[in-house]
Amino acid sequence: MLKLNHLIQDFLISTRKQIIEEGDTIELVPIRGRKKTFKLNRSNYEIRLIPTIFEISRDENIICIPSCNREKQTIYLTLNEENPFNAYYIKSDSDNFFIYNGRITNFSFLRNGDDVNLGFNLLKFKKKITSSKEKENFILDSEINSDLSILIQGETGTGKTTLAKEIHDKSNRYGNFVHLNLSAFSKGLIESELFGHAKGAFTGALSEKRGAILEAHNGTLFLDEIDSIEKDLQTKLLTFLDNNIFRQVGGGERKADVRIIYSSGQDLKELVREGRMRADFYYRIVSGHCVTLPSLRDNREYCQEKIEQILDEYNCSIARDLLAWYLDCPWYGNLRQLKFHLKKKIVKSKSVFLRFDDSDLSLKTDFSCAQKIFENKNIIKLADVKKEYIKQVLHINNGNYKLTSMQIGVSENTVRRCV
Repeated sequence: MLKLNHLIQDFLISTRKQIIEEGDTIELVPIRGRKKTFKLNRSNYEIRLIPTIFEISRDENIICIPSCNREKQTIYLTLNEENPFNAYYIKSDSDNFFIYNGRITNFSFLRNGDDVNLGFNLLKFKKKITSSKEKENFILDSEINSDLSILIQGETGTGKTTLAKEIHDKSNRYGNFVHLNLSAFSKGLIESELFGHAKGAFTGALSEKRGAILEAHNGTLFLDEIDSIEKDLQTKLLTFLDNNIFRQVGGGERKADVRIIYSSGQDLKELVREGRMRADFYYRIVSGHCVTLPSLRDNREYCQEKIEQILDEYNCSIARDLLAWYLDCPWYGNLRQLKFHLKKKIVKSKSVFLRFDDSDLSLKTDFSCAQKIFENKNIIKLADVKKEYIKQVLHINNGNYKLTSMQIGVSENTVRRCV
């Protein structure tokens, strides 16, 4: 008994950031009816599988879920208050079993992302969202509803456009949301796209063009990739930012009430140092609220949260080894790449339980260590290349250490040390 307690203690210490504890949530995806999410705020729960009901119901600590046949079963969710981390565990009677992360059992401690299948119903256990990155990116309602400009920074695919649109939708701006990607137009066209032009202002100007600023009057203008704007246009835009007055190409002065959101994938300070951005223009942009969206590879917790959100939309779950693989992927396309990859995988999958396959292998082989050396001019240690290769072969072999060691000609202990 003493040895068992030590094993439990070791388990909790090694997973203390992932254990399910009071305040976390359980999401129930039933065989029929709507899914529901409950906050775990009691020390004991009974989860009953009942054939005579058609919807999930809860009465204090008793949760009832429908059965698609005549099967009845009860499992117990209990908070173990005797250990220092207050972890929940789940168990059933000795004669009954449930499926926990794909294996049959009647007892297990619970961790973030665990799945339990009970009579074709899915139970998902999740940590409450406490991401430090999301706290840093939080924008107050008072800032959303103000005229304060906002700068959103982040790598490609991190969701800058999505966030800008959400800010506009939540604000009290009743005008249009206008998205203008400054890098999508040539130098000669961007001034006309931004400020508009008068009829006959230049060859081909057969009619007046209002421009993005007027289109966004009383609304929001999202200037995407502000780091690509030329210095002469920075001066003209700076004048508008100071007094809301601008001059159309070949036309007179106009005035517009516009809230501006900028985005950048580059370090704007570096552009100032390189002489590609005016210092006064830079300080005008950063004078409002600044938000930095994290990349997936730099924040595993944030990456896992986004994976779980996408899977929840499709009522899918994921194998633990595949989740670990995703958390170790570089995701150079960030959220955009992650969403498209998971959507494609879900569409092609014949099950709601996602497992590792060849399409996942390409996530790392597309950007090999050798490619990163030439692209980033960073020298990678040979040991890191070897470790990456062993991990990929291990995933191809579905975690079979012995087979992997035989295929690549190293000891089994060497393979284990690489994961």
